[in-house]
Amino acid sequence: MRTNDRTITDLMKAVQSGAAQLPDFQRGWVWDDNRIKALIASIIHNFPVGAAMFLTYGNPEIQFKYKPIEGAVVPEGTVPSELILDGQQRLTSIFNALYSDKPVHTKTDKGKEIDRYYYIDIEKALDPSAENEEVMRSA
Repeated sequence: MRTNDRTITDLMKAVQSGAAQLPDFQRGWVWDDNRIKALIASIIHNFPVGAAMFLTYGNPEIQFKYKPIEGAVVPEGTVPSELILDGQQRLTSIFNALYSDKPVHTKTDKGKEIDRYYYIDIEKALDPSAENEEVMRSA
């Protein structure tokens, strides 16, 4: 076992290119608007947000079917170099909220379907006394 510290930017590039995909047995993405905002605020404040676990793909004895993260448009026929085993909800939320140019199709805490863009108030993000609601907005 080894750790592989990568920047969020590098992880998002891997998701966008299809180098990192999901095994097809993973459940769908389900996070709501409030969880997405809380995750992004945690990243901004440099709080731990948990580890992600990856499996190097290509072992001839282990051939899972795979699929891109929801919201990623991966060229057809792209074979991943790794599969995301743990961290799908967080990585999908980060990708869709911060890297995709499309609105995030999610839900309110009451279950109503909504489309949202996420915005960071940079000035507030630099203020350690700012509340999460001031730092992170969705509309």
